[in-house]
Amino acid sequence: MIATFNRGDRIVPTIRSVLRQTWRDFEILVVGDGCTDNTGDVLATNFGDSVTWINLDRNYGSQSSPNNEGVRRARGSHIAYLGHDDIWSPDHLAAMARLIQATEPDFAVSGAILYPQRGIPEYGLTGLFDDPEAARQEFFPPSSWAHRRDVLEQIGPWGDPNELDRPIDLELQQRAVRAGLAFASTGIITVHKFAAISRYMSYRFQGRAHLDADLRRLRQRNQRN
Repeated sequence: MIATFNRGDRIVPTIRSVLRQTWRDFEILVVGDGCTDNTGDVLATNFGDSVTWINLDRNYGSQSSPNNEGVRRARGSHIAYLGHDDIWSPDHLAAMARLIQATEPDFAVSGAILYPQRGIPEYGLTGLFDDPEAARQEFFPPSSWAHRRDVLEQIGPWGDPNELDRPIDLELQQRAVRAGLAFASTGIITVHKFAAISRYMSYRFQGRAHLDADLRRLRQRNQRN
């Protein structure tokens, strides 16, 4: 499930990282938040029937409405999210599937590298934990989540950002914690998280060189291994 807004061909490396997964039993839903650019044409040209493209009737201003529509349209038992700026390692879905098959958590979480934001020199790391209470203390970005499709039937859909006093992804995680849902970690790093704020003017000036470079490095690493 990839929510997007006016990324054009900058979304291509993100989707390529999904298509290069070693675990193959998935569908890709890309849901536009009322996109007005050429994202749909880019997806059709590069990926054809490998991607289902859905564009909402207007811009709702966050990933909340696209995510809810994607969950509604999804056919699988679990939903795995991927930010339109982010990249999965080739073993991401395989690691998630192993964890789900072994322990059946409500939320499977994989380790994520958080690349530096402007003015913050350090890399971040999240999603590696043994304590089942870790979700009460630590935030996990949605690109590292997979949850059962029926989880949102239990706790409610992604919230309206205009009605919340915190980020919608944090609010959903906290709501799941309060409901007593179980979180478990794959124990390995498979997610590369790039916050848009870390790339100055990234939404105004198009470019995807940084993501293409990261995909090349991942392929080289896997070939060596």
